[in-house]
Amino acid sequence: MNMHKSGLGMLRCALRSTLLWKCDISIMKQVPLCYNIKSLASTQLGSDKNKALASKSIRYYSHSAPDAAKESTAATETTEVQQNEAEKNALLVYLAGCKSPTEVLDELNRYSISVNEIGKIFFRMWECIEEMNSEQKQMKFKLIIEHPEFSALCERLMIEAGAMKHHALGRTLYAAVNLGVSQDSRVVQTLLRVAQEHLNQFDLNSLCILSRVLHDMKSRNALALREAIWLLLKDHIYETSNVATLTKLMNVVGKDSPLKLKKQLASKVFSLLSEFTSVDNFYIFSSMANIDLNHTHLLDTCSKKLAENIHDYSIAQLLKVLRCCHKMKYRNYTLFSSISKHMALTIDMCTDQQVLKILQAFEKLIFRPVELLDVFAERIIQEPEYLSVNELLTVLRVFSMANHDLKDKKTEFLSSLMPVIELHLPKMSPGPLLSLTFYLSLMQHFPPKPLEILLQPRTVECLMQSSQDGPEKNSYMLYALNLSLRLENPPLPSSMSSLTKLNLPSLDINHRVDQEIRSLIREIVGRDAVQEAVVEQGFYFIDFVISLPVQEETPGLQTEGAGSSQCAQRIALITVRENGLCYGTNHYRGNVVRKARHLEKLGYKTVLVPYNYFDLMPEAEKIEKLRSIFQPQMQKEIIGEPKTEGIS
Repeated sequence: MNMHKSGLGMLRCALRSTLLWKCDISIMKQVPLCYNIKSLASTQLGSDKNKALASKSIRYYSHSAPDAAKESTAATETTEVQQNEAEKNALLVYLAGCKSPTEVLDELNRYSISVNEIGKIFFRMWECIEEMNSEQKQMKFKLIIEHPEFSALCERLMIEAGAMKHHALGRTLYAAVNLGVSQDSRVVQTLLRVAQEHLNQFDLNSLCILSRVLHDMKSRNALALREAIWLLLKDHIYETSNVATLTKLMNVVGKDSPLKLKKQLASKVFSLLSEFTSVDNFYIFSSMANIDLNHTHLLDTCSKKLAENIHDYSIAQLLKVLRCCHKMKYRNYTLFSSISKHMALTIDMCTDQQVLKILQAFEKLIFRPVELLDVFAERIIQEPEYLSVNELLTVLRVFSMANHDLKDKKTEFLSSLMPVIELHLPKMSPGPLLSLTFYLSLMQHFPPKPLEILLQPRTVECLMQSSQDGPEKNSYMLYALNLSLRLENPPLPSSMSSLTKLNLPSLDINHRVDQEIRSLIREIVGRDAVQEAVVEQGFYFIDFVISLPVQEETPGLQTEGAGSSQCAQRIALITVRENGLCYGTNHYRGNVVRKARHLEKLGYKTVLVPYNYFDLMPEAEKIEKLRSIFQPQMQKEIIGEPKTEGIS
């Protein structure tokens, strides 16, 4: 019986014999008695409890003495396992019922806790506050750090971290850092050191968890551990021929890993394209987004497969794909069109919230999902009353920024929204109210009630002083709205004040013009006829203004406010960059169309040049396109909005 040591004794021996885990008896004594360290060996047979169990087991059977001893030991171990399982289950039930981190800590002294269960305690505390805002989290962090049981948990964690399972170690580190424990604290640095010493024993799932928390850590030890993970994985890439494993490896290396390592992973995955399943095509997007790599050939192939099997994916998965595309700055017209058509066909099975999330994702990608917008507009016309304030703003933003043509449904669409707008007006703060009127003005709609509230000097002053996105955004929208009211002159009550009477700060407008286009224009019309970098109304930047003498009236050339036939005609040539066109089309977005519309009101003939398309043309074709604009006898059909000429 002397050969059996108590679990506590064995742990002390292990700690003394391991350089990493040196500790003295004083540290062990700091651990409260409520955290009983579980025995690493079987309970001694000499205890009263086990004697009773042994006699109970012998009562019904005839055994020899050695057999009786074995049976007694087995019964003891079985009972102990059952007790441990019962205690474990009781702890898990208790943790599941806790609603706050302090509630988790308050009653821990009632349970016997193993070292791996400490990780579950940490993680449960994090789950309780994960959805809170920053201010609430800070309050909870303070309560956690000041709680005596939390200090006890950390002390024990530092002592026993070496005995933790690898996945538990990663989860505990993740939870501890997110609970506000300093990255330079002893407990976090101890967990990092143990992870580094046992790194070769970590499986892929454990590495994923560990890598996730290391991405947000800046300490030297964390950086060293990340580099160690990269070196460990580098040698295993070419040995792996399983797509699922490779996608997990991408999650492990993270976006901060060396570019060479990312490309090696992507190339290996690309070589396995023939083995891809529908699930693999989906996971490639999330994995590539995790490492922040746009591997066009790989993503193009996955996009094609995903579009062909679009019915295999849920709305949540399609939304994830779109968000990953935005993160990677990757766009694919075929994929986006397929998602739009699929959503339009299945819209009866989708909630408004699901559709709006998809539309928001498309809006960030500067893509106009024509089919989905048309079908969703029909739903809004029929049931507008269910829209919340945020949903209403999303609807207006998506439709106005995409400059979506509702055709004969536009009036009905806007009319159906007005009762909802008026319902929400009393509880709207200045920020959402400004956004609402701005989006409506893009659609050339100026409802009096929202404007009357917005144009109050106090409201404007409030908007100029505070903005979540900075005062520049509010200034921009106020300027645009001011010009819309002044130039488009909508019918409004005479009693309403005007933004033109308010002192708005000047906007900083500084853009560069394209030197090649400038040279080509000068070659066609002469140097003296060209002005560059003109700012109109302190708001609209015009790349080039070309002044041409008008000797005779030319149908389609003279514009409102341009003057008589003896006056020079002003042509405003505007280069429209990628973000001014809906992706994959020549369809101009809302801000560009409003700019062209307002310049027409100011007497310009507006010419929009889609820069990405124009830049790819041969020089001879560029000259021909520009010459067709400046020479009346070569005028072509107007492209884009009425009264607005364009190059495509």
